[in-house]
Amino acid sequence: MDLTGFVGISHQTRAQYVRASFDTDPAILSHLFDKVWNLPPPKLVITIHGGLTNFELQPKLARIFRKGILKAARSTDAWIITSGLNVGVVRHVASALEGNQIFYLRLY
Repeated sequence: MDLTGFVGISHQTRAQYVRASFDTDPAILSHLFDKVWNLPPPKLVITIHGGLTNFELQPKLARIFRKGILKAARSTDAWIITSGLNVGVVRHVASALEGNQIFYLRLY
């Protein structure tokens, strides 16, 4: 796991993501979230998985999707976890999160 800029390095700003390998010990991530970043545990975890094919949504459907996922995350204090790839449905989730006053953390 790459913690460059996080632990033991004095920076005024927090990084926007942590890069974790598939075999990273979950205890390390738990320590990072709880002890280093002081994040409260989520009440709900929403995982988004999808294919690698990009697709367009009709504007009305895209708007409904963005509003819906934001409402679900805010109303439940959820964490949204994705693959981090900017393709397929994950691209639409990222679009919903960007530019909204909602904290998001990129896990790579």
